[in-house]
Amino acid sequence: MNNLMTITVRPLLLAALCLAHIAAAHHASADQIDVGLPYPQVTVTDAHDGLVAFTFQSGQKSTALAGEVRRVRITGWDSLNLAEDLLSQNKPADAADQFRKTFTQTPPGWRKRLAAYRLISAQAAADLMDRAVAGWLAVVADEGPSPGTLSLCPATSGTPSPTDDQAITILQDAISTTQDPSMVISARRLLVTLLKRQDRIEEAQTQASLAPPQPVVTLNVMITSPTLRKIADLLAQGRPDQAADQLDAQWSSLPASQLPAALIIRGLARMHLADQAADPAARKALLLDAGLDFMTVPADFDDYPAAAAEALYQAGQLNLKLTPPNNPAAQAAFAQAVKLYPDELGGRKSADALAKLKDNQNPKD
Repeated sequence: MNNLMTITVRPLLLAALCLAHIAAAHHASADQIDVGLPYPQVTVTDAHDGLVAFTFQSGQKSTALAGEVRRVRITGWDSLNLAEDLLSQNKPADAADQFRKTFTQTPPGWRKRLAAYRLISAQAAADLMDRAVAGWLAVVADEGPSPGTLSLCPATSGTPSPTDDQAITILQDAISTTQDPSMVISARRLLVTLLKRQDRIEEAQTQASLAPPQPVVTLNVMITSPTLRKIADLLAQGRPDQAADQLDAQWSSLPASQLPAALIIRGLARMHLADQAADPAARKALLLDAGLDFMTVPADFDDYPAAAAEALYQAGQLNLKLTPPNNPAAQAAFAQAVKLYPDELGGRKSADALAKLKDNQNPKD
């Protein structure tokens, strides 16, 4: 259970790191990166596989998915910084032109890759969807499909663009030729979105029907990590063994914000594996481990109410799977979810489950 031990320690480590980063902010100027949280005093060191690597002045190293980067500033790189300024001033078309110039003028290496990543984001913001899609596909072809490169899939607004039709054609060609399932999923989802905003509803429905079903492990829990999303997809596809193996392999690299969802996914994977286990002792051990996963969430991550509610609901369901079912424990888990998180999806599901359980215990004449 060493993994569970790191869960409780990691938030303390992150807090200590944050204090170190704040203290470092009083030092000389450095690079800047914004990934939803701004980090004004870092050194950007690399860009590869759709990831942007940077180092805090404390020496701590980190990476961000390129698709999650909102702004980056590199000391002395005036061409890129001008493009970033234009983008932050809500001038995405001008920013795209400047990023294109920066990309063209930059020699091969990590800086050119970073310029390509930022160019895609600016083109998408400017609704130059054909160029953004072509640029994204070029990055995936060059660096390979990965959580980082797939995170660069262009974001769309609800407003149709004159470039949508060309982007749709580009995506259709890519889907027909690529062999990578994760790439097909990402491209088809974007294709469906573009078809819908062009009111090509029948075509969108056809493409949506060809897409694999959405993961059953959405759980109303925020899963922003593409790596974790792919693992959840494996579970949804009925491959709990692969999901559990990949989750264990990736555990130490998951951001702290994703640990609540990761615990729920691992607990569900163990529950499914328990269903497949022929040996009663092995089945019981898997269920007990799953229960620990679920109960760690409300115990250590109660500031994630959606995840805590879902984990309590799943803990209740797990107790009903035991032989014999532990109805009092199930009832307690459901009741706790209803009491603490009545407005969360997990709380509402627990209320329904609690009512059913009581009905079964007190059948009506």
